Amino acid sequence: MKHAKPLLWLVAFDQRPFHYPPQGLLVTAQAAKTAGWETRVTQFGLDEWERYETELRRLEPTALGMSLFAGPRLSAVTRASRMAGTMGIPVVWGGPLAATAPTVCAQADIADLVVTGRSELDPSGWLSALAGKTPGSGTEIYEAATCPLSDRFDPFYPDPTLLDDPESFTIPRPPFAAVGVVSLSRGCRRRCAFCAAPVVSGGRSRYEPKQVLAAVRFWRQRTAIDVVEFGDDELLDPRYDVRSLVEEIGLPYYAQLHVRTVTEELADWLVESGCQGVKLGAESGSDRLLASIRKGCRADDIASAVQRLSARGILTVSTFIAGLPGEQAADLAATMELAQAMAATSPRALVRFAHFTPYPGTNLWQPSLDLGFQPPARLEDWSRLDTAGAQVPWVPKRDMDALVNRLNERFYLQRIHSLARARA
Repeated sequence: MKHAKPLLWLVAFDQRPFHYPPQGLLVTAQAAKTAGWETRVTQFGLDEWERYETELRRLEPTALGMSLFAGPRLSAVTRASRMAGTMGIPVVWGGPLAATAPTVCAQADIADLVVTGRSELDPSGWLSALAGKTPGSGTEIYEAATCPLSDRFDPFYPDPTLLDDPESFTIPRPPFAAVGVVSLSRGCRRRCAFCAAPVVSGGRSRYEPKQVLAAVRFWRQRTAIDVVEFGDDELLDPRYDVRSLVEEIGLPYYAQLHVRTVTEELADWLVESGCQGVKLGAESGSDRLLASIRKGCRADDIASAVQRLSARGILTVSTFIAGLPGEQAADLAATMELAQAMAATSPRALVRFAHFTPYPGTNLWQPSLDLGFQPPARLEDWSRLDTAGAQVPWVPKRDMDALVNRLNERFYLQRIHSLARARA
């Protein structure tokens, strides 16, 4: 296929049914357009190789761009990149793993360019470097600008109109017909020790209300969504208030909050503004561990937030991390006790557990190495790092996997099934 402009095809892989659109790729697409490139953003299921290869050969893009994450999706990215390389199509990698472990990514010698930093701030630079590369000539690391996010409005919005197939992201969430993901801000101001978001984004910025409202209109007109999920790391922030924007959108919604923000007054507003459910990062029931990971709250704050939301009929999903560095039997017991107390507040109080996974660039990376964690030596081994299973040497894997599975079955899956039966 001939292109009037150079074409950057941005591709993501995930498990169907899709939920979150590839926000980072949408931002990159916006930036590449300012540099004079044509862009397309497509998401494939993890097994859709025939469709991917057909599109790759049909489009013959000038370059292929992909984001790297540790976990199962990484294998798909490397396979797709190799297929493009055999066709002489240069490949550029970005995303969390490229930002935090660029040398490991470059040593795999699969991509032609690995971009670190905020690629959208310097699209002309890395696109020029990519265009000048000969596929197979070795991987270069390009350090893009690293200007931190701030309270200014971010010029690059993850515009859903750039998606090839937006309908594939609007899955049902009973009692609603379809949920659409909309972001009001980017990044996170907090510095939780286990999280790579601050390393990748550098801070937090907000989007222009007109951009947000345009995205909502698109989802409603193109896909007929009837509920919104705000895809922000944290919806409400003391430095600026998005309540008027949420009210202007006027749709039922789901959001993520920090427990310290859930006051009685805020809980009342959530009900009045149409909030259906809230995700809370609880992480641990141990005050000692909460302090060590810099969560900015105590166990009592977590319990109070769930109690306030449950009393108003708002669904809560509280997430805990098992196997944090330094976690002792007493800490785990405190976490299980808190989970039990939260679940007792309401049938709509759900609790989920995940396993701690060390990630480069986070404050818990070096402590994990000190405790004996062996980081993957090869890029392909990063695909085995998955929060669905124990990954660290200081916990007995079989026992911890079994415990987390039992807790998720009791506090999450059984409750989800009960809520579904009640709706039916």
